[in-house]
Amino acid sequence: WEPLTDGGNNDMALQEIRDTEDYQYADIIVVEDFIPTFWDEHSHEDATVRYILDGSGYFDLRDVNNEWVRMYVETGDFLEWPKGIEHRFTVTSDDSYIQAMRLYKGSGTPDWS
Repeated sequence: WEPLTDGGNNDMALQEIRDTEDYQYADIIVVEDFIPTFWDEHSHEDATVRYILDGSGYFDLRDVNNEWVRMYVETGDFLEWPKGIEHRFTVTSDDSYIQAMRLYKGSGTPDWS
């Protein structure tokens, strides 16, 4: 994903965050139903960064006491947590969806597995 250069639909606040934090890679994912692999507890080798463009869902993260903390996310939310944090994700109900931008530092293509 690359922001529009003509300023038509470009989110300047997001662009400033991308420039400041070196988020050179971004893609957009749409989840329209429960996806078992997203619900499986997992972590990433790099920080997890999400910008919610539309819809809603739940991220569950493991806290320092090894307990789940649930975060409700909706349009406009920006989330970031360090690498190695166990988490899982689901949409809010069977008929809901979420559209989110996944951001990644550096110029390489991330390994989302």
